[in-house]
Amino acid sequence: MNKAKFSKASKDCKKICKSLNKDGLSLAFELDSSEEPMFTDSLVRFNGVEDEGHETFYIHREFSSSYPQFDKRGRAYAFCKTAQKPYDIAVCACLVIFQHWFTDIKVSSEGNISDWEPAIKAVRSVFGREYVQGYQLSND
Repeated sequence: MNKAKFSKASKDCKKICKSLNKDGLSLAFELDSSEEPMFTDSLVRFNGVEDEGHETFYIHREFSSSYPQFDKRGRAYAFCKTAQKPYDIAVCACLVIFQHWFTDIKVSSEGNISDWEPAIKAVRSVFGREYVQGYQLSND
């Protein structure tokens, strides 16, 4: 992924997560860690804390042999199951942010768009209406 865009997306993820933290959401590097979430020029990584966490959310700027996986059509993909725990809003918000900066990214979900409304609303409140105007999940 483009380094400059990734850096902007990472900074925006950090900003939205700080905003959500002010609303009471706790995030960490891992669910069983006291380390802070990571928002760098090459990695976004966080989880909920203890019982409020599930799978760690992370996006690397560069692909490696283990990340991401590839589907039958050769398209890269990754996933994060949140079990609808509180940090789900941060994961969804960061995916909205990454799709804003990288318009070729397709985001899909086992949920529907109404499940994403809290995250879209949070992104809109921090970055403005234009940031999320027309946001939709991919059916592909």
